[in-house]
Amino acid sequence: MGRKGREIVQAEIDVKGVIDDLNKAVASEWAAAYFFWVGSVVQEGFLGEEVAEYFAKQVQGELNHASMLSKRIVELGGQPVDMIGKVDSMSMFGRLPIPKDPGDAVGFVKKALEFEAKAVEYYNKLAKKYFGKDHTSYKLVSDILADEVADEDELENLIGRKKSR
Repeated sequence: MGRKGREIVQAEIDVKGVIDDLNKAVASEWAAAYFFWVGSVVQEGFLGEEVAEYFAKQVQGELNHASMLSKRIVELGGQPVDMIGKVDSMSMFGRLPIPKDPGDAVGFVKKALEFEAKAVEYYNKLAKKYFGKDHTSYKLVSDILADEVADEDELENLIGRKKSR
């Protein structure tokens, strides 16, 4: 982002605060990608195969979100979170508890639902915070919010299919 773009945003909102918010989101997307990756490789059994396939698809979506957020951080003059060790401490999820039983597809999905609910809350909070103040960050977090809401719905459907079997 150029000088004038930064001036406009800076006049409306604390840019360092936006960078910090977005870095928390980047860390959270990396944490979610890791969780989904682990879930995609350890699942077993009939439902486990379906969950593994879904989780494998989610990894790329989470990394794409992290990339878009990181680009916005750079546009704002910041540096994206740069150490994998910071991910747990910075993410909205904290340390990601991975279910110990690889056959516990439902346990993985329930944990993923908890993460999606936190993500929906966080991106909704950011959308409200940036509305009318930083239009570019607002659009970015609103688009990611829509993705997270859709992901939550898909995960609920996975649980629903399990209950009907």
